[in-house]
Amino acid sequence: MVSGGTISLLGSAVVLTMVSACSGGLEQAATSTTSPTETNTTAVTETTSARTTTSPPTTVRVTAPPTTRPTTTTTSPSTTSTLPAPVETTAPEAPPTPTWPPYEPLPGVTGVAALTNIAASADLAGVAALAVKVDNHPQARPQWSLSAADVIFEENVEHLTRFIAIFHSRRPDTIGPIRSARTSDLNILAAFNRPALAWSGGNKNVTAAVRSAANSGILVNISALSIGGCYRRASSRKVPHNLIVDPTCALGAAPSAGAARPPWTFDDAYLPQGSADGAFDVRMDGVRIVWVWSPASGQYLRHQDDRPHVSADGTQVSATNVVEMSVTYIPSPADARSPEAQTLGSGPVVVHRNGVATVGTWSRNMAIDPFTFADYAGAPIPLAGGTTFVELVRA
Repeated sequence: MVSGGTISLLGSAVVLTMVSACSGGLEQAATSTTSPTETNTTAVTETTSARTTTSPPTTVRVTAPPTTRPTTTTTSPSTTSTLPAPVETTAPEAPPTPTWPPYEPLPGVTGVAALTNIAASADLAGVAALAVKVDNHPQARPQWSLSAADVIFEENVEHLTRFIAIFHSRRPDTIGPIRSARTSDLNILAAFNRPALAWSGGNKNVTAAVRSAANSGILVNISALSIGGCYRRASSRKVPHNLIVDPTCALGAAPSAGAARPPWTFDDAYLPQGSADGAFDVRMDGVRIVWVWSPASGQYLRHQDDRPHVSADGTQVSATNVVEMSVTYIPSPADARSPEAQTLGSGPVVVHRNGVATVGTWSRNMAIDPFTFADYAGAPIPLAGGTTFVELVRA
């Protein structure tokens, strides 16, 4: 396991509070609005090639009171009138901007790709992870290059889900659609040794939160508002579901990003102990998700809303490992309408690998720590070499 070195930062008492609703407000499951903070840029043309996908099994499971203000009565010699009682008013306070101790990235790993543990050339050892906030609104599908990510986190937002897609060993030409960050993101990204964060940009509070993390060395901010030349809009989609990024350009704008490091342990020789899981569903907000184990490919194939989940080129989204982390969601301190996933501490976990589901617990004390998975006897549950999809399900 990679321990995060000897640097001691960001204990469990530190909880990041960045604004969760940005880029012009909250997205609703059935609406599409244009964000005032996401500007139109040059259009591009999307290309799609058909690939064979696997259909989901037919047994998919679908899943302030009014107040009365007190009154006072005043009497004059000729009239009696009822007036509102005096009410004290104070300006709402802006959410505090999180602060981070200075962080220096650790060296990369050699011989393998850090996020997949698959053999790789020495050149990859110094390459940073590129984290991209990817839209999952129905009008944003199919996404560009989501199937090429090494690691994907799926988090609940406002009546929908959104992805943190992390790229390292593979670099597609185009990634998107790009959307705004959320409160949950910084604690997750701190485990990736100063990654570059590509996102659409947001209001002043979320921007301040990301800049605070960037100033401390937790990540490198490469939002569309800071390096707009690496982003453009596709003419085939409507705003705001059409912002895309050139990952080579984006990483070129982040020379201070740290080399990627493993966010969990790998062991291909590990024999998972659990039950066979040929197909299983995952309960997330506003989307029906089913994963199907494919023995032929050694991959779990993702389906959402009763159809194969494919990228724009027709490739089905798949993963070598699917990790269901049961986490608490709290109202974001920045916006109570937006849920915030708590990924520090511990909770139940189900690790799916090799067609077997192993139950146990996840734990992480500090944001810069890797994620730890263990069975109920306390024995580690390592992941298989390959791609990983983490579902942040509600506890």
